[in-house]
Amino acid sequence: MTLNIKKYSFMPSLISAILIGIYHIGAESFIRFFGDHLLIMAVVINISGGIFLFILIPNKKEIIKKMPGKDLLSLFVASFFAFGLAYLCLYKSIDLIGSIKVSFLIQIEAVFIIILAILFLKERFKLIEFFGLLVVLLGILLLNFANSLLSFSIGVGEIYTLLAALSFAIGIIIISKLVKKYSLTYLTSIEMIFGGIILSLFLIADPIAIKPLFILLLLPIGFILAMGWLTYNLGVKYVGAAKNAIIFSSQSFFTLVFSYFICNLIPSLGITIPSNIPFVLLGGAIIFGAIVILELSKTK
Repeated sequence: MTLNIKKYSFMPSLISAILIGIYHIGAESFIRFFGDHLLIMAVVINISGGIFLFILIPNKKEIIKKMPGKDLLSLFVASFFAFGLAYLCLYKSIDLIGSIKVSFLIQIEAVFIIILAILFLKERFKLIEFFGLLVVLLGILLLNFANSLLSFSIGVGEIYTLLAALSFAIGIIIISKLVKKYSLTYLTSIEMIFGGIILSLFLIADPIAIKPLFILLLLPIGFILAMGWLTYNLGVKYVGAAKNAIIFSSQSFFTLVFSYFICNLIPSLGITIPSNIPFVLLGGAIIFGAIVILELSKTK
């Protein structure tokens, strides 16, 4: 019996969403247990994850030799935004509002990518994309709707999430020209390593006591993040960027499911469950629908 690859071509994208859901919970669990060590988290997880990915790449030396200085500079700047600033903001937002809400709200990254692509890559703006943007905004309003107060509220945690999404988007726009030249997995691994190195400079400027236990516990999270990116890149290869992005959007729902599981298993860990969970689910579903509209519009 032979495996029908086309039939199961969606699996890398789905596995990626599951892994990122686990990663979100792992990151929040570390924050809740050990407190505010966000900079150490970002440095260790990014560098270790990047090294894991880099090990898996064939012909590494040939790729490095072929990359001119201009491309290296673009890769470095993209790394600062996508795997430096973005992840620092991401961990801060998880600390403040929890991984569930962050995983839903971070999907606004798709909107930022479209806006930046129009402004800087001179891509044409379609009417369906404008409609998609409006739907995303509706979803965000519902995500931040306090059902107890019957009012819209947005705090520092939500702002950090939006900054993380914007930073991711900036990094993706910068790196977009390199995607046609180099392996996605190679670019991701180098971005993760560069991003971690950039953030480590802040540790040198303001030293923090790094316990070996921190590193040992963060390495598995870095590995999960690396495998999440590896399967995401495989998803782009097998089903295309648009379908892959749509399937990957389910990571927010996996984060929600895993959060409830951990809360029941280890309630003392303090995983944050939003008080307005019906609005979070409804807003998340609307954002997912908007992502479908935006991604499918790219294929037409």
